[in-house]
Amino acid sequence: MVSIDKQIKLLLSIVPKAKAIGIMYNAGEANSKIQADLAIAALKKAGVKVIVKTANTTNDVQQVTETLADKVQGIYVPTDNTFASAASLIGKVVKEKKIPLVAGATEQVKNGGLASIGIDYESLGRQTGKMAAKILSDKAKPQDMPVEKATNLKLVVNKKMAKALGIDPKSIKAPK
Repeated sequence: MVSIDKQIKLLLSIVPKAKAIGIMYNAGEANSKIQADLAIAALKKAGVKVIVKTANTTNDVQQVTETLADKVQGIYVPTDNTFASAASLIGKVVKEKKIPLVAGATEQVKNGGLASIGIDYESLGRQTGKMAAKILSDKAKPQDMPVEKATNLKLVVNKKMAKALGIDPKSIKAPK
């Protein structure tokens, strides 16, 4: 899992004067619910109103996106299979409504989101390889090794979406 706090900070850096931020996800996906709850907590801590909308199927995604986009200045979508499947549809709506969307997964950015801070899978592969090397050299046992999170995250920006929203893509920076 990536840092939800960093993703929310990214969104708030793009829309610093936002009064309300929307979160969309499928409540039936436990991983999405956990990430949405973390995002809600981060937004409330930042003093921003949160409006949550859920969709159980891809058939509901367009209506949820349109409804939410009319009430918020930015949208966050956690890693979610239902919303990932409809990412291009979501992208059309947010582009039309001029609402920046930060996605939980970098792949969703390519298909309609504005930006994300996500896992750099090449770096994660090297990190995993180092863990495997410790096991193979008998220097560590898997059951004794701590769980590791990805240490290198990557900022991904959809430059076409940024321009469509009137945002300079170079102005989007990874929060510290």
